[in-house]
Amino acid sequence: MVTTPRHWAWIPDFQHRRLPALFNDAEKQYRDDICRVLADRDGPLILSSRNALFDFQEFFPSHRARPYVWPFVSTISTGESAPVRAVIEKYKLPSSFLYIPNQFWVHKDHQTAFNAVRLLKERGFPVDLVCTGSTKDYRHDGYFETLFGIVKEQGLESCIRHLA
Repeated sequence: MVTTPRHWAWIPDFQHRRLPALFNDAEKQYRDDICRVLADRDGPLILSSRNALFDFQEFFPSHRARPYVWPFVSTISTGESAPVRAVIEKYKLPSSFLYIPNQFWVHKDHQTAFNAVRLLKERGFPVDLVCTGSTKDYRHDGYFETLFGIVKEQGLESCIRHLA
């Protein structure tokens, strides 16, 4: 790991602290060790949200790093962008859709979004939901398959898609 001040470092979040049940002891220790090294270095540190910044300041109050919040953008414009048009054409996507780019890990709770799609469809407001992200959760083998089994049982295959 490069830890010189001229290199930017990144800590996405502190899930291992806020959701400890998702990690075994070795994973929690490993993540803490990495975060401690990054907090102790005299250099810029990117955090993905203000919440991550608050956690960082709480967990590493005497840090030397210079933290910056650079949130991820979760909205895309489908305007005249050739790469976006190519993806829409390749996957035969509708002109408008909701997009979830998260990996299929239990704590990302895709089921709540899927339930919302079902409720909207039942109430006469159908929406299309497009998902991307890894289908493997090493802590919950078969989770993706279970979720999409429910999608099929509820007749939502035309509304909810995963782009592989």
